[in-house]
Amino acid sequence: NLGQANAMVGQRILQEIGQTGIPVVNCSNACATGATAFREAWTSIKAGLYDVVLAVGGEGERQSESLEGLYTNYPIAMLIMFALLAIPLRSYLQPLVIMSVIPFGAIGAIFGHFIMDTPLVFFSILGIIALSGVVVNASLVLVITINRLREEGQDMLEAVSNAGAVRFRPIILTSVTTFIGLVPLMATASPATFFIIPMAISLAYGVLFATAITLFLVPCLYLILNDLVGFGEPEKDADEDAELTFETELVAGKNSV
Repeated sequence: NLGQANAMVGQRILQEIGQTGIPVVNCSNACATGATAFREAWTSIKAGLYDVVLAVGGEGERQSESLEGLYTNYPIAMLIMFALLAIPLRSYLQPLVIMSVIPFGAIGAIFGHFIMDTPLVFFSILGIIALSGVVVNASLVLVITINRLREEGQDMLEAVSNAGAVRFRPIILTSVTTFIGLVPLMATASPATFFIIPMAISLAYGVLFATAITLFLVPCLYLILNDLVGFGEPEKDADEDAELTFETELVAGKNSV
């Protein structure tokens, strides 16, 4: 006893396959909004009275499992990124300043989808996650330049201003060339690359927006933390301190003689 019925619901097709004792509803072409609306409508008619269970399967189930894995592994990736930045910089605050631009990259990716009139889908999230490791490049270069200028003896405000001026052109050119390189992919309407377009939009607009924010956010955070906790002060070398102490003691000994 195998029966098949097709019902058109807006632009979505719900295919019902009934088999003896095992009723199944396959919503492979329904998006998350349609599935939610269908679940609410099914609940409203008290389907539980008929011993019917509504469950997500197929592609929707695989995407849900993938998202759960991403949500679990993403914090681990952020911790590893923090450690990789903290070890060479020998600071716990500087990696936080560098990584502070990551949320703004995600905001830029969302705005890019609105500009391109493209819905946020699973591949958009993949692009935002990949974006987290790209947008920190500009802020990392800026922080390293500030540290180098501070070690050369410049005061904090001068070092921040000069670092922004010195690194402005490389940072802008890197971001613009990345955006331009992704434009052909975003403009391609081929079915073969259709699923990659949301990822390209997330990367392109996220990098562009995060770069503009980096040039203002990182210097401001650097100055604010310096005022609060003395952040960014160059460390004195232990050998230099020992030599200075020895010279002071030597001068004091000569004066006493």
